[in-house]
Amino acid sequence: MTQSPEVLGARIAPRSGRRRFPTNVFGVVPFLVFAILFLVLPTIYLFVGSVQTKTGAFTLDNFAHLTRPFTAAAYGASIEISLVTAVAAGILGFLLAYAVIAGGLPGPLRTGIMTFSGVASNFAGVPLALAFVFTIGRTGFITVILKSIGFDPYGSGFTIYSKVGLELVYLYFQLPLMVLIIAPAIDGLKKEWREASENLGATSFQYWRHIALPVLLPSLLGSVILLFGNAFGAQATAFALTGGFIRHARRQEPRLCPRDRHGRDHGGDPPRLLLAESPGGALAAMSGGPAIGVRAPGALESIESSASGSRPRRERPTRTLIGSWLMLLFSISYFALPLVGTLVFSLKDPGFAAYRDTLKDPQLYKTLGYSFLIAIITVIVSIVLLVPTAFWVRLRLPRLRPIVEFITLLPFVIPPIVLVYGLLTTFSKPPLALTGSNLGSDVLLVCAYVVLSFPYMYRSIDAGLRVIDIRTLTEASQSLGAGWVTIMWRVILPNLRVSILSGAFLTLAVVVGEFTIANFLARPMFATYLQLISGNLAYEPAAVALISFGITWAAMGVIALLGRGRREKINVAGAH
Repeated sequence: MTQSPEVLGARIAPRSGRRRFPTNVFGVVPFLVFAILFLVLPTIYLFVGSVQTKTGAFTLDNFAHLTRPFTAAAYGASIEISLVTAVAAGILGFLLAYAVIAGGLPGPLRTGIMTFSGVASNFAGVPLALAFVFTIGRTGFITVILKSIGFDPYGSGFTIYSKVGLELVYLYFQLPLMVLIIAPAIDGLKKEWREASENLGATSFQYWRHIALPVLLPSLLGSVILLFGNAFGAQATAFALTGGFIRHARRQEPRLCPRDRHGRDHGGDPPRLLLAESPGGALAAMSGGPAIGVRAPGALESIESSASGSRPRRERPTRTLIGSWLMLLFSISYFALPLVGTLVFSLKDPGFAAYRDTLKDPQLYKTLGYSFLIAIITVIVSIVLLVPTAFWVRLRLPRLRPIVEFITLLPFVIPPIVLVYGLLTTFSKPPLALTGSNLGSDVLLVCAYVVLSFPYMYRSIDAGLRVIDIRTLTEASQSLGAGWVTIMWRVILPNLRVSILSGAFLTLAVVVGEFTIANFLARPMFATYLQLISGNLAYEPAAVALISFGITWAAMGVIALLGRGRREKINVAGAH
């Protein structure tokens, strides 16, 4: 029996002969286009320029200069300081984050610590350098107190301009950055895991060795590498402390604090260690790292087998609580002392004159308002761009994850001073000319800051996605008739609230305190205003630094309050 051609045509659809574009990549197309325009193209241009002479001929002489002795010494000093601060901040930051999240401390302390960490992680450059000079400089208030009790740190060989001094300064923004990065991973440690291990007779040491550390190890290693890149690419703080001379161990005497309006000199002792800020490639190892929220196979079984016949005595919870309080007190002391030193110095101008003069300056309000507007726009663009990307990569395109992670880590490999040079060269001529108008410069500034936010925002979002079952949530939502926009808005975003706020804290602080890109684009950002007055006044920069610190902290507190809302969780059968 034969069938009509119409029936055959209904059963077999004709092949067009053309390859269909894979629709599962649509979720990452906006991110890839943005990254190509504002990160990859400038990077390619810089690479091409590095192997060309001024006339455009091919050459490798530019790389030969890296073998010069003073350049190699500068690289060595930068690597040493970056490594020491990354490891130290990784350990201390993890202990502080665990203390405020799972150490038994009062709940409201977490919001305060996270908010402060978002501000302190980008309290760098001239304000941070001045704060430590006012605190542990040769005439700093801590130095004066130590001298009054018979101990002179500078007489014992210490100086803030040594490697140890710079490492102390770098820890001020490295430690809180670690707190913000590792917090979502610590949130992923379920209480049921510890309860199950205790029921099997495991000690606290066994729980950490067989369960907690295997779960947290990928995040800890990735965070330390990220901290290394953050310190290696830091330029403003070292520049402020060393006077901007790119030499190693060369003695210079730049004036960090100018004379005040009365002609009094408040300069510090000459800096001795000078760093070269250059891009590095170590962070590429982070691409394709293992997931966070996966329990190590056989962990509970290992504990069970290691437990002897008698049930071991559990560690008293008061010991953990005491350790958490001690860690908190140590951190508060370390973070508060530079601020107190800055406050003490600003009050040396009689009658609060520094604060009165600062609050009367209209440029303060203009630059702060402009900076916060740019910061808010940057946060919104970053969320819209990175949340769908991270979600889609985990749901549909896991093979693309190493590429996306590598792209988001490039801002650590490419410092801001190099990035802005590539952006200016790429977008200062047709057909992508943006620097010819104020609006175009503002757009380019926002895009540059979105690029700088990639490591912080994407890593925070990705860490949040690791600890939730997005596949089950998505399938359950689709079975109820929800579309992709509804899934993203009502299912994914509520579960990522803590992670998004952590990334938003960092992005806000990055934008408000960033100087290099704003200076090259000639935009009226707050950091350029602070740099300007710090070169001409003595007490006012200290007052401005404290005022900006308080305003930024208050703004982040508002973000945290707005993000609290209703904290219901979307529970799906089988997802625990």
